Amino acid sequence: MTSPTQDRAPLGLARVDQVLVVATLRRIHDPEASDAFVVTLEVAPGERLDEEALLGELGAAPSALGPQALWSLEVTRTHAGSGTQVSESRAEVRLDVVVPTAQADAGVEVLESLWGRVSSLATTSAQGPDRETAIGRAREVVALVWDVRADRLRVSDEEHHPEHGGWTIGLVDGDVARYEVELAATVDGPRTIRVRRRQATEVADSIGESG
Repeated sequence: MTSPTQDRAPLGLARVDQVLVVATLRRIHDPEASDAFVVTLEVAPGERLDEEALLGELGAAPSALGPQALWSLEVTRTHAGSGTQVSESRAEVRLDVVVPTAQADAGVEVLESLWGRVSSLATTSAQGPDRETAIGRAREVVALVWDVRADRLRVSDEEHHPEHGGWTIGLVDGDVARYEVELAATVDGPRTIRVRRRQATEVADSIGESG
């Protein structure tokens, strides 16, 4: 008689079909991150993501900001399937960086540079999303990073960038915050997403209204 353990197909950490990589930047006195960068790396069947290079890039990036920058790096994996067969293996990697206010601009530059290198690790190509996909993805990313309900996010404005298939989607969370989401944020990185978060009072003050 064969035991359940012998029947079960082994799970291997080497296999990954998709990696979601998130990096956030928060000023040390702010309760929420002001910027987020997201990239989805799809791995073709039979290919293997260079995980050592990915984690090396993410781990080294904060060092460019000096000893005052605080950071944490979290890695999680999810395996799913039916019976003994694994049909999908996904990983999520999240880098959170906290910097003094004076270093916020430098922090954004470091993460922008990092994202170009991370995107290059993908083994498959990606196409720019259509409008409905772009809006849905924008809501999903904001809900993921800031732990807000996606169905509460209202689209305030949108702009298509046909030269590289990208979109800029404005989302509003009631009177709390506004998010500017750039999907396919660069010509060479259709899988990249950048989000800027501003409190509602900041948006009002920028157009000369009291918040």
